[in-house]
Amino acid sequence: MKTYLRVISFIKPFSKYAVPFFVFTILSVLFYMLTFYMLIPMLDIIFNQYKDNVVVTMPKFALNKEYTNQLLLYYYAKVQESGFLGKSGSLILVCIVILTSNFLTNFFKFFSIRIMQEAKKEVTSKIRQTLYNKLIQMEVGYFSEARKGEMLTKFTFDIVNIEQMVADTLKAFFREPIMIISTLSLLIFISWKLTIIAAFVLPIGGVFIGMTTKRLRKQAKIINDTNGTMLSITDESIGGLRVIKSFAAELFLSKKYAEINELNAKEKRKQDIRVDFSSLFSEFSGISMAALIVFVGGSMIIAGESDLKGSEFITYLAIFSQILVPAKSLVSCISSIQKGIVSGEKVFEIIDREETIKDHPQSVELKTFEKSINFENVSFKYNQNYVLKNINLEIPKGKTVALVGPSGSGKSTLADLVSRFYDIEEGRISFDGNNVKDLKIKSIREKIGIVAQEAVLFNDTIYNNIAFGDPKATREQVENAAKIANAHEFIEKSENGYETTIGDRGNKLSGGQKQRLSIARAILKNPEILILDEATSALDTESERLVQDALNNLMNNRTSLVIAHRLSTIQHADIIVVLSDGQIIEKGTHQELLAQQGLYSKLVTLQSNITLS
Repeated sequence: MKTYLRVISFIKPFSKYAVPFFVFTILSVLFYMLTFYMLIPMLDIIFNQYKDNVVVTMPKFALNKEYTNQLLLYYYAKVQESGFLGKSGSLILVCIVILTSNFLTNFFKFFSIRIMQEAKKEVTSKIRQTLYNKLIQMEVGYFSEARKGEMLTKFTFDIVNIEQMVADTLKAFFREPIMIISTLSLLIFISWKLTIIAAFVLPIGGVFIGMTTKRLRKQAKIINDTNGTMLSITDESIGGLRVIKSFAAELFLSKKYAEINELNAKEKRKQDIRVDFSSLFSEFSGISMAALIVFVGGSMIIAGESDLKGSEFITYLAIFSQILVPAKSLVSCISSIQKGIVSGEKVFEIIDREETIKDHPQSVELKTFEKSINFENVSFKYNQNYVLKNINLEIPKGKTVALVGPSGSGKSTLADLVSRFYDIEEGRISFDGNNVKDLKIKSIREKIGIVAQEAVLFNDTIYNNIAFGDPKATREQVENAAKIANAHEFIEKSENGYETTIGDRGNKLSGGQKQRLSIARAILKNPEILILDEATSALDTESERLVQDALNNLMNNRTSLVIAHRLSTIQHADIIVVLSDGQIIEKGTHQELLAQQGLYSKLVTLQSNITLS
């Protein structure tokens, strides 16, 4: 219930939608009931029941069936006296009233539906935006464990379920109850005796609906979980299609997907069976009550023990049949609300997740970077295993510091700590002596530019990808950044120049072209601190030369932290730091490290031999 109320709270104020929806629903239902009630005079006119019954004076008002009958007889007499529309005037008039009433029914129903649609859109729009805002604020470490497909499920299936829940809330709490109450009221008005008989059967359906609701929620949770898993597998399969085909793993993944798909289908079948059975049960209950009423009411009329006319009895049955529609809809609404609650719980798990890396109230801006970045006795672990151990390192302003070492030695993790993608528990990292935990995160990252091994580009134009870090940049600035990054030439040769769309993750471009766009983006940002994470390791010789030239232009007069496997690219670094098993084991210039005859010297020798061979 807490989740349900929280979803509804996104409509502020709720009365903005609830009140007009209630009013328009009331008006719609009133005219709907009038349409059916007018069947009585229409049938009486057709079967000539008014021939010997006329009322010449306006009856005195009373809220009962007798007053209504007298009023109809009075107007019938007036129409007959005036000769309006001939002998069939009364019938034509009744038909006009029925048509007008039906028009007004749909007129007000239209506005109630529009209000319901607006309420749906407001809730889903706000929840989706809140979820997205939370998503981009979350720390990088969260996504190393979370599956992307499950996150996407929250933006698709879960949001759709919540949207439908909002609509069904208005129907379940307003429209359907009003329909049922109005229908019952009119039935009581026509014959309270027959309605009492029907009322004894109604609670049975209510108990059955309550039992069904509990099971629907459990099945909705399983369906949501399997939807997320299937979306994750689909996303991973699209991204790794080359690997799947190269390992001939189509059958393996197909079986894996089939298992989840079958579980999803199985639970959906169970859910559909329950909903459909509930709906059919409601319908059967209604038909059973109708049959009972036909038997009891018909027997009373035949025996002359009822004051109901034939036209009233037929109208009573017609109106009673309409109580099945809101009853069936109510069952469907309850099912939808249960699915929406499960989806709401999933969404709020993310929205309510406490951010582990955030500014504290006393955080201050890092306005300038003047001296150095310092690591003091820094140790870091992801789960239980330490990735960095007792790191002491100074990165002076304007200097190039290179990180080298075997895979898994902690190079990329150390670079991530500079950007505060993760927080340390042991030691201290500082900018100009200021602890990073006392600085506003945004002010740190504004001074940092990153060029990674895999260029992260967006399915947009070349221009927008370069201008990503500075949306206010001019065309001239964007082109100048591209020229410095050695990208302008290939951009000009592209189909639409700077307005060329590069596809999902830049897949229309080569590896070297993607890297040069990534470098151009960093150049445009003009960061004081530059982090290069193996930016040339995946490129061919020609592309590497162009990218390395672009990197040299970018690194000029900047503080640079460079991670490289190709040691030839960092020989001119001011400081080379060698890591192994999360520890700094060597530190110095290229010549100093060669003289030490340690790990760095071995790596250089190994790479030289590979190059020569």
